[in-house]
Amino acid sequence: MLGIPGETVTVLTAAFIENRYGRYIVDPDWGNATETDVDGCLFAPQSTSEDNDGRTAVLVGARLYLPAGTILGSTDRVVIRGATYELDGEPSIWADPFGSGLDGIEAQVRKVEG
Repeated sequence: MLGIPGETVTVLTAAFIENRYGRYIVDPDWGNATETDVDGCLFAPQSTSEDNDGRTAVLVGARLYLPAGTILGSTDRVVIRGATYELDGEPSIWADPFGSGLDGIEAQVRKVEG
């Protein structure tokens, strides 16, 4: 991606199950998720903040940069350095207009603790 080794993350692709209304939803226990290791990723942690909606929670946000061609959807999760993060919105696919090979995917991820 950027000519540097990066690190390996695991993409967890959710299985879908049919609910009692006949609609397909993400399997809430993630027991049947598909795991795919992706090499050459960059992880950029961001600041944390507390969410005071009646409980103490710490929100940890980060940006994750993945190589071009990585399959990543908004319902997926990623395991980075042993911690599981949810995607915060849709991943962005970007291409270098000068053809230098700096194509990739950027995803905003977050983890809620507490």
